[in-house]
Amino acid sequence: MKQLLQRLGKLGLGWDEEIPNEESKRWLEILSEFKRVENVSFPRCVLFPQSDRSLLELHIFSDASETGYGAVAYVRSYISDTEICSRHVTAKARVAPLKVQTIPRLELTAAVLAA
Repeated sequence: MKQLLQRLGKLGLGWDEEIPNEESKRWLEILSEFKRVENVSFPRCVLFPQSDRSLLELHIFSDASETGYGAVAYVRSYISDTEICSRHVTAKARVAPLKVQTIPRLELTAAVLAA
């Protein structure tokens, strides 16, 4: 959605001009995807009741591409010697700036976002 808004901004359309047909179709697809979001739920507690609280690990990943960058964090907990569970904690995503940047620069920006 952020990328679509950025593309629309690059077109320089006036407030009363129609969105091009291809962009309009994509916008309608995004809106229909939002209707399915109400069926998604995430548990608020990231810890499992039976997990050993002394053996928690926080794993953070970041990545970037020409169009955007992001970071995600997970908590990994040990329930037993053979069972490990992980839960999503948070995530952030950003659209790459309009000013073209190298992939290594965007990777560094993603790492800062993850910090």
